[in-house]
Amino acid sequence: QICEELVSTLDLMPTLLALAGAKPVDDLPGRSLEPLLFNQACSWRDYLFTEYHTHAAKGNFYPQRTVRDKRFKLIENLLPGEVNPGYGFTAYKRFPDTGLDAVIKNSPPEVRDAYQRMERPPRFELYDLKTDPYEFYNLAEDPKYAKVLNVLDRELFQWREKTNDPLRHPEILERLKEEVRGVESKKEGKNHKWAYPEYFFGGS
Repeated sequence: QICEELVSTLDLMPTLLALAGAKPVDDLPGRSLEPLLFNQACSWRDYLFTEYHTHAAKGNFYPQRTVRDKRFKLIENLLPGEVNPGYGFTAYKRFPDTGLDAVIKNSPPEVRDAYQRMERPPRFELYDLKTDPYEFYNLAEDPKYAKVLNVLDRELFQWREKTNDPLRHPEILERLKEEVRGVESKKEGKNHKWAYPEYFFGGS
């Protein structure tokens, strides 16, 4: 919760600085919303980047990075082909005794495909949010969308480089995966002496 509040504060900081008449700070996330408050014209960003990086215990560790433009969304799963532990939690712990397996089995093909993709995601998922807002149809392997995928992949790569994403280094990703999967539960994780700050930021 503290991290979420900190991120929200950082996102608002450009606006607060502008309203206070203070000097802008380079490389802060977000942009000043001051023009909107005074009904002035403003420019919008071309791409929105997000990341999912829960690592409290092995039961929820499945890092992802995402970029989207006005129409398309690209998800890069950093552990492609591996089972996403979030699938089992969602399907069997959050909704126990609901007969979800039977529901999925009797669903349309696109729904079955979506659940299969959630359980063991590929490296890339590409969705057309205009025609497929619920993200049922992965277009990443469709040659017609190769250019879209390449553009978004390049933007995502550059953003990860610019923000010094530690998990762009395979050896760090593997080390974090090994560490997290040694922690059985969130309760255990609270008392675990995490080593990742050292190899994330210490260069060792």
